[in-house]
Amino acid sequence: MHKLNNSKIYPRESLVYRFIPATFASLGSWGFLDRFDKAYGVTDGSIQSYTTANKNACCFTNHLDAHSTQKIATRAFEAFAKWRYGNGGKPRFKSWKRGIRSAEGKAKSCLRVLLGNDKKPTRFTWNGLEMPLVLSDKDNHGFEAAALTLIEKGQWKFSRVVTRKAHGKTKVYVQIVMAGNAFVKAKNLEKRKAAKGKRVGLDIGPSTIAAVSLQNALLSPLFGDNWCVCTRSINRNT
Repeated sequence: MHKLNNSKIYPRESLVYRFIPATFASLGSWGFLDRFDKAYGVTDGSIQSYTTANKNACCFTNHLDAHSTQKIATRAFEAFAKWRYGNGGKPRFKSWKRGIRSAEGKAKSCLRVLLGNDKKPTRFTWNGLEMPLVLSDKDNHGFEAAALTLIEKGQWKFSRVVTRKAHGKTKVYVQIVMAGNAFVKAKNLEKRKAAKGKRVGLDIGPSTIAAVSLQNALLSPLFGDNWCVCTRSINRNT
């Protein structure tokens, strides 16, 4: 990246994109920057290759699999790309003391969830580690039951490990990324069935929305209590 910034033409073109993106797009300069990126190795694929080579050459070679390493490299490249074109803050170096809070794979074979049987409970496996999952006793909305059903059918894409603070303790959660449509709660399914085939009129204003049907009518603010926060965020980006 240092060599790329020291070139005579690239900094000028990147500044045009950062401050006048519409003009940049109309000039057709996308291909120009892409050629520079490929020539200097500033691409997602090159960053993945560089990260994998570093992983294999140090103590992490037996701790991280190839897919997890590539996803971490992609996250770093996306953060850099946002900052590079003025769409995000400057990425910070993450030391081992404040490392990443989540990791994910690219396929089912990386971070796996295995359903329980008579001998073993439902568990999570990753690179030789095997950890039993603590399932909810209530499962009020049926999220876990739906996820386990789709896992049994093989209709899921990959899983993600997330660490969160809860009641002063660090807890590890496993998220399942499913294929197809998002899960819908049972109560919302009933509402959809009841409203199917009926007509509703909407009138959206700058800060409120009005809706009317044969059975009911409402007038509601668009943002509720977060209106000030949303306004402040919009003002920063314009």
